[in-house]
Amino acid sequence: MFSERNVADIFPTPLFSYLIADKDDFNAYLMEFINQVRKEEGWDEETLASKEESLEHLQSNDQLHHRDDAKRFIEVALAATREVLGFLRYKYDDIHITSFWFNVSRPGYSHKNHVHPNNVLSGVYYLKTNPECGSIVFDDPRPQANVLLPDVEEVTPFNNHTYAVTPETGQMVLFPSWLGHRVAINRSKEERISLSFNVMLKGAYGFDRAYS
Repeated sequence: MFSERNVADIFPTPLFSYLIADKDDFNAYLMEFINQVRKEEGWDEETLASKEESLEHLQSNDQLHHRDDAKRFIEVALAATREVLGFLRYKYDDIHITSFWFNVSRPGYSHKNHVHPNNVLSGVYYLKTNPECGSIVFDDPRPQANVLLPDVEEVTPFNNHTYAVTPETGQMVLFPSWLGHRVAINRSKEERISLSFNVMLKGAYGFDRAYS
């Protein structure tokens, strides 16, 4: 009946994942870094108790990339970002971190759907995880995709409208900053700790009038 068949995967949304080779040493460094920031920012139990009602993750200030003791992490984050931009074949002069912070999700916590505006790529590194600590969930960005949702015999990338990543300690995930994402409820009995960052292109990019 048909002489040829073809399925085009149009407008794909890339999601990139890396595993740190020396994660034990790297994570020991990051835990020391986070504990120092917690101490400086006054993360005592009395302060944390005032935030308990939201059941949202606890977050540091988002300008940690300016600290000298953050340089080792920033180098890794930028190396991964440059690989991603190379894969995407983007043309740019340089890149820079616009924000960097860490998140603590206690048992029962979650995080609502959101995007990271005014950035080109966003990333998250998982420092402390377990299988029940809460996946990062990406929702279908196409506004018309949910108008009709037929039942499916099997979930595939062509009929699914969410994509979840169960975080692994030592894993870094990068994605377009415009892509909506959320964090499922931490159903474990331990804290889930991650570090997040945003990246923007530097110099002339895109249309002639666009500069950063």
